[in-house]
Amino acid sequence: MGNDSFGDFLKNSLVQNNVNIDGLVTDNENQTSASVVLSDSTGERTFLHCIHNKQEECIAVDYPEDTVTVGIENEQIGAYITYERKTLPDFLIWKMLGESEYVVGLEPRTTSLGGQDIIDNDKLVALKPFEEYKTKLQFNIEERY
Repeated sequence: MGNDSFGDFLKNSLVQNNVNIDGLVTDNENQTSASVVLSDSTGERTFLHCIHNKQEECIAVDYPEDTVTVGIENEQIGAYITYERKTLPDFLIWKMLGESEYVVGLEPRTTSLGGQDIIDNDKLVALKPFEEYKTKLQFNIEERY
């Protein structure tokens, strides 16, 4: 686990619940990753997965709506993507926090995070040569005043 406040929280929770942490290793190079499950009043769940690696962060979000609009805004401009969950069921927010730079990617996706497990369990959506996969994306850019 990372040497950060979330790692400290997890470590303290384990100790408070009498879990032996003798084998726990703290990593000073990477942050602690986490998953959070949000539940609304109807029982619909949204999953947030935060995977930290040095200056890069990925957050997988599971939106309950059939048509999803996501975006980034600041005081001068807003950029938005609208897509259908039927053809792009997963969504990833990617951030890179480099020295004097900040990059954000909004990625509607066919496959969720999961690494080798996705491949091993035949969940990876892969196209054969010349095969097509049709989906619809709408991009909007708005000036803000």
